[in-house]
Amino acid sequence: MITLQSGINRGLTNAEYHSERDHLSSSNLKMLLQSPSQFHTEKILGQKEVKTSPALELGSFVHTLVLEPDQVEVEYAMYEGWRKQGADFEAFRETNAGKVIISQPQRHNGTRLANTVKACPPALQLFTGGEAELSLATTLYGVQVKMRADYINPDAGYLVDLKTTRWPSSPDIFRRTVGELGYELSASLYCEIAYQVYGKIFDYYWAVISKTDYECQVYKASTHTLSNGSAMVSKALVTYKKCLQNNNWPDTLDLVGTVDLPDGIVEI
Repeated sequence: MITLQSGINRGLTNAEYHSERDHLSSSNLKMLLQSPSQFHTEKILGQKEVKTSPALELGSFVHTLVLEPDQVEVEYAMYEGWRKQGADFEAFRETNAGKVIISQPQRHNGTRLANTVKACPPALQLFTGGEAELSLATTLYGVQVKMRADYINPDAGYLVDLKTTRWPSSPDIFRRTVGELGYELSASLYCEIAYQVYGKIFDYYWAVISKTDYECQVYKASTHTLSNGSAMVSKALVTYKKCLQNNNWPDTLDLVGTVDLPDGIVEI
């Protein structure tokens, strides 16, 4: 059983970080805002189905290529076939149990996407002088919370979230994506945890790679975006404490009666 200490937690694998259940993550908070009942089933009862898909595998592969290239051979096995099926594939998977199997098309696309980041000067500048895949933990509003930064530079005071998307990486489209997927909640939570741990204000960046046009764009979260995210974090944590106190986990949040989020358009 993995136990997180308050502050910096180095040396954790991604699987170990996600298996830890005492602290709430940004995905947990997003789920609380959507369905406290689902949160209760998956987080508290531990009844969560582990899902994967070619898209998730590709995204993880790109992260590793860019942020932890030394871990590629440890975490992945390169299958020379084009499709993950048949007797040859099953034998290969059995031989490489415990590793993520990457097909030939995934390897090609992943390498191309990683090279897109490496050809983007603003992204390269951000991925310098810091540390990748670092886990932090602290307490907010009396609730234990955690984060795993794609990249953090404590000296320069910023965090970077590497995103792969099937949409173009243009500002208008990514602005909508931020709101639809709750990226502002994650940004605000991560900045607040980093502030608690390091005692300084952090900026937050997204390095966005498009699987459609193979373009990389870098965006900085505005004060307005982080303010919206902070309201979402507060609402989720208040919801959690109220549900826990009453032992009542409704299907939808409108039955909980927490504070409303402020209106406003997300700005990048």
